[in-house]
Amino acid sequence: MEKENIQITPTTVTWIIPVYNGEAYLAEAVSSILNQPCRDFHIIIVDDGSTDSTLTLARSFEGPQVTVLHKESKGVSSARNAGIRAAESPYLAFLDADDVLCKNAYDDSLHAILTAEQYDLLSFSFYVADQQLKFGQRVTAPDGEGTDAPSAIDHFKHCSSFLYHRRVFEGENAAAFPEGIRIREDVAFQFLANRKARSFRSMNRVLFVHRNNVCSVMHNLKGPDYLLQDTIPAWQWCKTRIPSETVRQECNILIFSEAVSYLKLACMDGIAPDSIRAAFDHPAVREALDNYGLLWRSCTAEYEAFQADPSRYWRRYRCRGILRCIARKAVHLPGLRRIYLRLRYRENIEDILHR
Repeated sequence: MEKENIQITPTTVTWIIPVYNGEAYLAEAVSSILNQPCRDFHIIIVDDGSTDSTLTLARSFEGPQVTVLHKESKGVSSARNAGIRAAESPYLAFLDADDVLCKNAYDDSLHAILTAEQYDLLSFSFYVADQQLKFGQRVTAPDGEGTDAPSAIDHFKHCSSFLYHRRVFEGENAAAFPEGIRIREDVAFQFLANRKARSFRSMNRVLFVHRNNVCSVMHNLKGPDYLLQDTIPAWQWCKTRIPSETVRQECNILIFSEAVSYLKLACMDGIAPDSIRAAFDHPAVREALDNYGLLWRSCTAEYEAFQADPSRYWRRYRCRGILRCIARKAVHLPGLRRIYLRLRYRENIEDILHR
């Protein structure tokens, strides 16, 4: 990693922006932070070996409040971890290069909460929006606070909807992003962060807008195999980071949930029942089945239905898969796509953005 001329000024919060070939959206993401009313922040842009002009664009923002790191391409988790190591603020936050902070998200009232350094974890509401950031759907965080963060905060929420005190990244069971894992890396990280946090506050105020980018990694993975190849390793990694029986059982429940998701998607994609059944011989899935009484009933019901009559189960989800394939092709037609996006994202959000 290039470290020349890197001087990071300690501030209350540092936003870490990992980016790879993100020149289309990066300027909007950085500007959304620079335009916040409270100025007590720093930005670290971590260029993960971009092959286009992203690094040049990132360096155009360098100054007292913006630092750019350039590193070999090793994935978004590696980039975020590099930003964590470089940051010096009490609080850290993450923003993907194709997302934006809302107007007035970081104001004097939030700054006052952060300067007290009372909470290890702060959770916020956010919007999921179309690619043009015109219409969105709100994901609401209820107001509340306490000391039992793991039971109070959903670790499947986007990591950009949280602010983290650096205590979360230090000491025993420190949170970090799993490197070398493409899917669920942020969920696995949040799983660890929730367990490391000893105090939290949930706030029903919108922090950022997540762009539903069809060019992202998640949208470009094909078929159901990624569930077994990429998501189970994330939960296995969590088990190694916190070697406790409670964490092992929680991860096993989530592994089995991933296997059932694989079961449905594999049937939709027309994979033969015998091949699908073989997936449940995966060592991690077999271990999860040892805790059958703890597994979510919604998942065990699907598993039992498949085991009882694989052909009937397969036909049911295969029909759904054919319909889904037709729908996916249809929404790529400009007129139908506009209708689809308008039905999915019903709230006009342009007034909450710096535009």
